[in-house]
Amino acid sequence: MKRKAKNKAAAGLLRLAAIAAALVFYLISRLVGGKQATLYTSSPLQPGDALEVHFIDVGQGDSALVVAPGGAAMLIDAGPNSAEEELRAYLNALGIKKFEYVVFTHPHEDHIGGGDMIMREYEVARVIMPDAVTATATFERLLDAIGKSGAEVIRADDMLGETFTLGAGGESENGDSPQANFTILGPCAEYGELNNASVVLRLLYGEAEFLFTGDAEAESECDQLKKFGALALHCDVLKVGHHGSASSSTDEYILATSPQIAVISCAKINDYGHPHREVLERLGLIGAAVYTTADYGTIVIKTDGINIEAVTK
Repeated sequence: MKRKAKNKAAAGLLRLAAIAAALVFYLISRLVGGKQATLYTSSPLQPGDALEVHFIDVGQGDSALVVAPGGAAMLIDAGPNSAEEELRAYLNALGIKKFEYVVFTHPHEDHIGGGDMIMREYEVARVIMPDAVTATATFERLLDAIGKSGAEVIRADDMLGETFTLGAGGESENGDSPQANFTILGPCAEYGELNNASVVLRLLYGEAEFLFTGDAEAESECDQLKKFGALALHCDVLKVGHHGSASSSTDEYILATSPQIAVISCAKINDYGHPHREVLERLGLIGAAVYTTADYGTIVIKTDGINIEAVTK
């Protein structure tokens, strides 16, 4: 019993040490990061000058559209089956016809439900997905649609730590825009839980940093921190993991990412109580501005690589 008590105490001390280390990093990033003063812009960014990330309101699910100034588009998840019509209408209203990349972070219905429609109705060059499977009709439909599309399939597990570019740095009205560089930071291992198999992406555009986490939970977050360190996870905009569930967004992870803007995709009324109070409190403690699709609908984040602007309806 004494040995168990000592082991528990030691584990508690290690956790406190990890939190303290993350807190130190967070404070240093605020003091010397140099971007906080220029993070928000007082005048709206002009069309054509900015990279746009659309966190599309698909109810209880996830779907994010990234559009570079040159027009290159990427879709991260495709929401649930129930939001297929809304997703199609939103993309068509923007004139989206093709994607350089479509990412399916993991094979849960609320992330891939509209995926077969995307693969059938839009031109898709490449699909990125984890080496994870599930025995559902939704997943089988997606695999069938991917196979018939002719898109190149890239396994995220094989590209861990590697970087790829969306577009080639298109022309903006004020000159050449930065490149939209994505680095794959997860999944870091094989997991029994599909949420932890989520593809995790870091987007660097000029000085602006975004982190897309799918439904990655505490185990995956811990592995990301161990493998890449807090600096690689730091971001200005965080797509909060698992719809704001307390199974994600640990103290250590929130302090390491230290976002200025946190986006949570969830339905106004859902069976899970998302977003959970604990997660909102953690984000509040670091001063993040929290936007939920439940409250704001679709949220658009624009950046020219320095300034960042959040646009809601």
